[in-house]
Amino acid sequence: MHPHLPCLAGYDAPNTDALIQSLLDNQNKDGGWAITAGNSDSDTTAMAVQALTPYYSQSEVKSAVDKAMSRLAGYVNAQGQISFGGYTPSVENTAQVIVALTEMGIDPVEDIRFARNGQTLLDGLISFYVEDVGGFAHEGNAS
Repeated sequence: MHPHLPCLAGYDAPNTDALIQSLLDNQNKDGGWAITAGNSDSDTTAMAVQALTPYYSQSEVKSAVDKAMSRLAGYVNAQGQISFGGYTPSVENTAQVIVALTEMGIDPVEDIRFARNGQTLLDGLISFYVEDVGGFAHEGNAS
């Protein structure tokens, strides 16, 4: 075991540089990442951005994340909601993109790249709120 890396269940943790490079190597040409080869989706792209955010000062990471942000902006629909790879918008997809933006220090209400027809990502998120149950539905009030 490497003396400077934590041990997880008896395994050496991979080094950070290798993990960053793996993420960069798996970015699709459209700027996103995918759960399945070649088909970028909002969730995987948002999670990759979240993982890379602490390393944004590195030029290769900055370039990849900037490209990913453009891809994420393309997922926003007219109601400010996000869908997973073209499927019905969901609260989870919208929330993942909001988390990625806030990790980057981007205000999801103020950044016009993530608004449509005056609807922001927070408007999209709240559209999934179901008052009867006092919580958010997966696809509940998406329209």
